[in-house]
Amino acid sequence: MAKCKKCGKKGLFLTVNSDGLCKDCATKVTKAENNITRTTSNIDAELKKQDAHLAKLTAAEIKYKEDGDINKIIAVYEDIFIKQKSTLVTQKRWFGLADLYVKNGQNDKAWAWLNQMAVLHPDYTSKIEEKRYKILKKENKHLEDAMIHLMASVGYSEGNAGPLAYYNAYGKNKFLKEAPSLIKKLKWDEEILDYFGIPKSSRG
Repeated sequence: MAKCKKCGKKGLFLTVNSDGLCKDCATKVTKAENNITRTTSNIDAELKKQDAHLAKLTAAEIKYKEDGDINKIIAVYEDIFIKQKSTLVTQKRWFGLADLYVKNGQNDKAWAWLNQMAVLHPDYTSKIEEKRYKILKKENKHLEDAMIHLMASVGYSEGNAGPLAYYNAYGKNKFLKEAPSLIKKLKWDEEILDYFGIPKSSRG
């Protein structure tokens, strides 16, 4: 009497294949194998696409160093990341487009790209907030918003102990380096400066 090795079904009229599987189980295994094959093929195709994108970006960066044509390299970045929606995993290149926009005086485009990155790469949040802060600082406007982005970039979270208690060592040092000049422009009173832990020597 035949018995399926997978589901355990058995009977006088049950037939199994050479692998000892009944028809239903054999069909399921075949579908699973086909899915694995398709997934592997898709992964291979995606990796090849990423390799091509990386090669194109590298060539564009070399060319940019030679001719300094920023619009040309921006066009390459836009084609790969915006039009082709590349899944290339490299922070350097993702943020590279934002940096090129800023360098070319296209802050609005840089901001829009950072917003898009925030959705696609929430793991880049700290760096994205740092870039947002630097854009607002460079424009010298929306300074209260700039402060919010600065705090977000160093891992600030609200708490009764005051903000500096919630920074790691790197975040605290970075905040104390960047915040004083910004706070001077905001003309905040002493109470707020005390709350943020700004040393009196840095208050001007």
